[in-house]
Amino acid sequence: MKYITQSHKINIENLQKNSVFFDIETTGLSRDKASIYLIGAGVYSEDTYTIHQWFAESADDESTILDNFLSFIEPFETIIHFNGNSFDIPFVNHRSNLYGYEGIPTDINSIDLYKNISPYKNILKLDNLQQKTIEKFLDINRDDEYDGGKLIKIYKSYVKHPTQDSLDLLLLHNHDDMLGLAKLILTENFVHLLSGQANIKITRSYLNSYMNSDNDTCEELIYEMTTDINIPKKISYGVGNYYIIANNNSIILKILLIDNKLSVYYDNYKDYYYLPAEDMAIHKSLATYVDKKHRQPATADNCYSKIEYNEELLTNVDYIRNVISHLNKVK
Repeated sequence: MKYITQSHKINIENLQKNSVFFDIETTGLSRDKASIYLIGAGVYSEDTYTIHQWFAESADDESTILDNFLSFIEPFETIIHFNGNSFDIPFVNHRSNLYGYEGIPTDINSIDLYKNISPYKNILKLDNLQQKTIEKFLDINRDDEYDGGKLIKIYKSYVKHPTQDSLDLLLLHNHDDMLGLAKLILTENFVHLLSGQANIKITRSYLNSYMNSDNDTCEELIYEMTTDINIPKKISYGVGNYYIIANNNSIILKILLIDNKLSVYYDNYKDYYYLPAEDMAIHKSLATYVDKKHRQPATADNCYSKIEYNEELLTNVDYIRNVISHLNKVK
């Protein structure tokens, strides 16, 4: 086994205390047939991010690198990863169990950056949800040009004929994944805003009238706001009757009024029926009084009720949160 550490001076915002980042490299996707040959763990303290790597020089080292990694993460309360809920954690636990280890503690707080950002792919206009794609979106540069699949052949070749060049390539890929992972914590700011959890202050709100391309008079509700979180990359997204612009600490939200009405969305759309004739959703507990011909299962897109515009909405932060948190569901 080889153990490598490398430190970087970087700034990581809003990181939960006592957190550790991690990523693994494997010889395949099957937990039964493939093994883990490299584990990376990153710890941030006082503007310094230190990457720890445990490298298996052969398949016989897998139990050793797992033992070292599991001992290393014991003091931490939060573990941060990219798609780790689906891949890394189950893989580590399965391989650990084969050697009689318990695996990653079940009571540790797990933050999956991939899972959290996935619902907002369209709003952020991402081509896909690969780590390198999101890094590019955030202007994060890396030296590594390989993907995990291509490195499997290099690792198998290294086991038979170890060379420093091959080792450097293998370590670099995991190193850059770990460094990028720390910087991707910024995606949690998007999640915080777009899930409606961010603290918002309305600085200006008003009803605006304009002529559309058909020379019809339209009215839109415009909110200008600030937030206490930093939006690391500008968002500009329009869907349905909504348009949002967010950058740094500023947010602009435009909502088109239809017949002087606005939509208020419900969560848990599976608990509702949509009534097409009324263009509204009602809870299933009330739907027994509605003819089955006039109702249909609600979707995330149409699970709403309509309200008349009133001036109280100009200062209603809860309404703003309701709209923003449903932008990814509107079609």
